[in-house]
Amino acid sequence: MRPLSEDSARQVPPPGVHPLVRTHPENMEDEAALALVAELMEHAIQKKYEYRHQWRYGDFVIWDNRSVVHKANPDYDMNERRYLYRLMLKGETPV
Repeated sequence: MRPLSEDSARQVPPPGVHPLVRTHPENMEDEAALALVAELMEHAIQKKYEYRHQWRYGDFVIWDNRSVVHKANPDYDMNERRYLYRLMLKGETPV
C-alpha cells in the first residue's frame, strides 16, 4: 500500500480500545472487578472455544474483535509475506 497523504493521515482515528467488559453505571470495587475479569478470562480462553486456522494459499479470514479474544500464533513460515487489512466500522463507542 502507498503511504497516506498528509490530509488522509489527519483523518485516521486514534487506535481503538477493545474492553472485555463494559462499564456499568454502578461500578464495582476494584478487588471484585479484578476477580470478575480473571474469571471471565479463565472461561474465555478454554481450549474448547479456541479456533486455529490452518493457513492455505489464498485464505481470507475475518473476525469481529468485539466478540473474540484474538491471539496471533507464529505457526507459519516466517519467510512468507502476510498481509493484514484492518476494517473499522462506525458504531457506538465502548465505555
